Amino acid sequence: MTERPQTLLDRLQRRVRGTVVVNTRARGALEEQGRSLLPVGVVGVQGDFQSGDLVSVADEEGIVFARGLACHAVGDVSRIAGRSTAEIAAALNLSEGARAPQTEIIYRDQLVLDPHLPV
Repeated sequence: MTERPQTLLDRLQRRVRGTVVVNTRARGALEEQGRSLLPVGVVGVQGDFQSGDLVSVADEEGIVFARGLACHAVGDVSRIAGRSTAEIAAALNLSEGARAPQTEIIYRDQLVLDPHLPV
């Protein structure tokens, strides 16, 4: 097993620090198209997590269907939730010329889909 999947498996054994709630289109993109989670599909966040922490992904009915490693802390996810990629820099108050912000909430290769995850 390569180091990255082993690291992900190790982190999946840790405590879930929060939940990212997504809309129906985002759930479909994750489950059916194998995409990363982008801010435009996020409708809410719960908990207190930092970048790199394990989070659950739930639909708007509260059904947890995935877990993954957050690319942003909860405060940043709250600020960019529902926004398009073009709007992220402004939402995070980044100055012109600053390095482009990371657009994904959870990268696909750091996300595990499982309809039987415990909450």
